[in-house]
Amino acid sequence: MIMKNIEEEKFNALFGDFNPEMKSDGLFMSRLENKLATLEPVKSQIEKTHRRNRLAVTVAAVTGFMFGIIVAIFYPYIEAFISKLSSSATSLPSWIVEYATSLTWGVVGILGLTLIFSAYDITLIATRRTVK
Repeated sequence: MIMKNIEEEKFNALFGDFNPEMKSDGLFMSRLENKLATLEPVKSQIEKTHRRNRLAVTVAAVTGFMFGIIVAIFYPYIEAFISKLSSSATSLPSWIVEYATSLTWGVVGILGLTLIFSAYDITLIATRRTVK
């Protein structure tokens, strides 16, 4: 208990003369307003970027949906083309004939992904030019 009082007295003696000056409220408010004003362009730029990204994602989703509908409509024709191609191919290796359906749908999937990512990128580029 005595040690605590001695440490407390030392602490009070150390900081007893400390009397910081309070800055004026007007100066504080002007600095705060200046800092907020410098943040406003950054905030508006972030909002523009979010809008551009949302639009690009929406366009990519619609593009993917439309590509899926087109592939679903042409599914019978694609299947017929694959079976005709695999039955008439005599010079192809046997593994290509066996996996012709999987390979074709893999190509269709890669084509769809390329189309979707391209739509996303093109939308970002187009909105970047108009936003500036």
